[in-house]
Amino acid sequence: MAEDQEPKEAPEETHEVGAESKPEAAPEGKEIVDSHGQEGISKAKYQREKAAWEAKVADLQAKLDGKAGEDDRVAKLEADLKAMEERLSDERVTARLAAAGCVNAKAAKAVLDDYDGDVDKLRDACPYLFRQERRQSGSTGGSPAGASHEDRVRKARAAAGLPSKK
Repeated sequence: MAEDQEPKEAPEETHEVGAESKPEAAPEGKEIVDSHGQEGISKAKYQREKAAWEAKVADLQAKLDGKAGEDDRVAKLEADLKAMEERLSDERVTARLAAAGCVNAKAAKAVLDDYDGDVDKLRDACPYLFRQERRQSGSTGGSPAGASHEDRVRKARAAAGLPSKK
């Protein structure tokens, strides 16, 4: 039975444990083949390719870091733009309220959204936020005081030393 357990064929080559197989040196431009006939790796070529890949990774990382800085800058600029647009919108509302005769713009802005931003609706609903137009209706009842136009012209010509017009 011991015969059944032994290998029937002997291995072709024996390698020592821990021994490295070194690739055969190939002339420039030809493939390097190791002792098993497999494609070998040139240490110099490996180091060149590794250095090239590391440089490419470093370049891409630098670009990525640069883009991260740009993202922060772009986000800051967008925030500044949004703040300026809000301020401009607020100034426009303030100008519309001032043109309508608003006496308290802060209070009017607080309730303006309830009227869909319409200043006329706000003025109709909350007249106390706006100056009242004072219209003089009718006569005061008195007669006009002072000299007539002809009298003033005559006095002015006399003061200037001009002859009076007849």
